[in-house]
Amino acid sequence: MRRSSRIVLALAVLLFVGIVVMLGYSAEVGGGPMTESKAASFLESGRKALERADSDAIMNVFTPRARVLGTNVDQLRGVIQTAMRETQAHPLTIVYRNLSVKLNGGQAHLTFDLDVNEKSGATSAHYFTSHVSATLEQVESSQWFGLSHTHSWKISNLDADPPFSIPDT
Repeated sequence: MRRSSRIVLALAVLLFVGIVVMLGYSAEVGGGPMTESKAASFLESGRKALERADSDAIMNVFTPRARVLGTNVDQLRGVIQTAMRETQAHPLTIVYRNLSVKLNGGQAHLTFDLDVNEKSGATSAHYFTSHVSATLEQVESSQWFGLSHTHSWKISNLDADPPFSIPDT
């Protein structure tokens, strides 16, 4: 077999493996009805993004037109980026509990209790506890130049009780 034939064959195998992996990944990313297990995974990914101070990953859980605590995602983005800069030395942690999931057509309604804390060395601070209500919708996105389409759950509305406001940026 000529060298150029081996290179073409190797590229074809890599492309095939890449497509299989991509399709397998697409099948497990958020498709299907929201379950309590999927909701817990969804919240866990948001918690980990916060602890990594990854503002892009945090913003990725919201639809482009989401309403979050009475504001839109563009205002929220600036607040999150500022908060990430200001809390770098003492990262925030969140704990959620009492998760409940209710399906209503193409939407899922999640409710849970949320604690926001800060841990720095031997000291820790508890900032607040709130009961959170979130509405999630399945959003379609394309990957690989439109060859693959995935559905994922994203937050379209989020409220808290007691309410807390998002400061102006």
